[in-house]
Amino acid sequence: MNIIYISYSAPYDTVPKAGQKVHNYYIKELAKQKDINIKLISFCEKDKLKYLDLEKNNIEGYIYPINKEKGFNKYREIKRGIFMLTTPNHKYAHILDRYRKKKVLEAVVRLKESDYKADLIIISFTMMMLLIDDIKKYYPESKYIANAHDVLYLNSYGKYCLEKNSFIKFIRKRQYKLLKSKEENVIPKFDYVFTLNYCDKQIINEIGQKNVSVIAPYYDDYYLESKNRKKRIIFLGAMNRPDNYLSCIWFIENVFNKLNRKDVEFYIIGGNPHESLFKYGKKDNNIKITGFISYEEIKKILSESICMVVPLINGSGIKIKVLEGFSAGIPVLSNNVGMRGIPARNKMDYLHCEKAEDFIKSIEFLINNPREIEKIGKNGYCFLHEKFNKRKSAELFINIVKKVGYSE
Repeated sequence: MNIIYISYSAPYDTVPKAGQKVHNYYIKELAKQKDINIKLISFCEKDKLKYLDLEKNNIEGYIYPINKEKGFNKYREIKRGIFMLTTPNHKYAHILDRYRKKKVLEAVVRLKESDYKADLIIISFTMMMLLIDDIKKYYPESKYIANAHDVLYLNSYGKYCLEKNSFIKFIRKRQYKLLKSKEENVIPKFDYVFTLNYCDKQIINEIGQKNVSVIAPYYDDYYLESKNRKKRIIFLGAMNRPDNYLSCIWFIENVFNKLNRKDVEFYIIGGNPHESLFKYGKKDNNIKITGFISYEEIKKILSESICMVVPLINGSGIKIKVLEGFSAGIPVLSNNVGMRGIPARNKMDYLHCEKAEDFIKSIEFLINNPREIEKIGKNGYCFLHEKFNKRKSAELFINIVKKVGYSE
């Protein structure tokens, strides 16, 4: 079977972002199949090109270099908002840049002109999915699969709700409505859709796409048998992302500072911590901001901790950090945003906390009942391997890809 695989970012084993890890895992599992030939069209930051290992994994790459992507900036957001006002019905909902569009279509044309017959075209990431009509002009007979799709407009809606600046709030509302209409239009055009959580599956079904399956996202396994638990709380994530560092600040100000305990530590683990976090670490020696640390260091810290907190204030899609907490065998404390699409049982597999008082009570409960740490942690670990088993998901993914690709 010949496959054209199109993605927003190229896969490699040390890729840092959760969505990219999912892409890396599934494309390489698929490439192990002897009857499958993959041509990958994707993009990679110039200083990361050296990490690519496509040839070793039997993947032929059409990889285009890009500059390092810029982080969030309020002034850049306003400038982007003004541009959005001039193009209110943008075909690609302002989430796909011209360079990527141009290079993807150039590569598709090159493959078509070389008489490459694509039985199946797999597109990862919502931004790239919006190109399906353009690609179908060259490959109208191919089957199409959307892989690892998060319903992205939900994240856009959350940002709109949280925004306080009136102009940016107006822009975010326009963006949310535009993105929602584009996603609802494009999803039914695929022959099959893979998503990463059960809530998104329901939404995709309601849009009109019935051919959809949930596959497990890629997550790191952090289990290490505990021999010496400390009164330590963990937050794990990319700490330059607003969803993460703002959630940590909320937790410090509304939960950690009100525990009234001098013997509890709060570890914020993750690379590129935002500058706004450091003042909290300077004020309180029990708040540790680690920055990037190794996989083995994270495993050790988690094995010595009483819980992981995921008090997210916004976000769409499945939260990998919740699954990584389950994988470590420690209790996860989280809210509706963090647990979205994860059908775990409250007080059995995890502890549900919406308000600051809920987090405080749950932390005190675990400190005073150490056996519950092991019990809930074990339940969460078993839940993870039953509902989000990576090996079984890879088998499901490969079987459906073959079924769709080989169908007439």
